[in-house]
Amino acid sequence: MEHAKSLAKASGAIVAVSGVVDIVTNGLQVVSARNGVAMMQRIKETGCSTTTLIVVFVVVDPLHALEATV
Repeated sequence: MEHAKSLAKASGAIVAVSGVVDIVTNGLQVVSARNGVAMMQRIKETGCSTTTLIVVFVVVDPLHALEATV
């Protein structure tokens, strides 16, 4: 979590990290979710699909990029 926060602060970007607990941070706020599905690791392109959805949400509401990413 600290690495994600540090990267977000240094880059000015929203950072999302997936794992057992997914983390999204802007460097100041951190949102975590424990709703992963183990099978997603075995399906190709889920990361690309998820990233595409995040981009769409952020484009719709860029002033709330953290919430859009979550």
